[in-house]
Amino acid sequence: MQVTTTQADLLPHISTEQGVPQAATMEVPTSATVAQEAVSGSYTFFGFLEVDYSLSISPPQIKVDLFINALGQKIRIAGVDLNPNHPTAKIGGSALGFKAEVELSFDFNTYILTIKATGCAPFVGCKTGSTTIHL
Repeated sequence: MQVTTTQADLLPHISTEQGVPQAATMEVPTSATVAQEAVSGSYTFFGFLEVDYSLSISPPQIKVDLFINALGQKIRIAGVDLNPNHPTAKIGGSALGFKAEVELSFDFNTYILTIKATGCAPFVGCKTGSTTIHL
């Protein structure tokens, strides 16, 4: 994973209120279906931006949750369910002075999850990176 670092605020549309989680708008609504889990895991970007995922086989969907994991706390700031009709989404938010946003894409034919992440930390600045996960 190649990481790019900058002092510029790459997420100006997400505000930070110290200690108060703030969810950004999601481009794909979550669903309330009960799923049979097949594979789950977690990926951490930049030491504080955690993406948890859980693939279900019936119905076919992948549940993704975005966390800020810093200062001894793990706070969920957003989540989305991707399915064959809505295989992409962008979610984000802030907590503890940190900001995070991820663009997600899941290929239901190849079972590949692509994550593009941007995270901003107090006093450090912002970083971007991406990864692909073969489930």
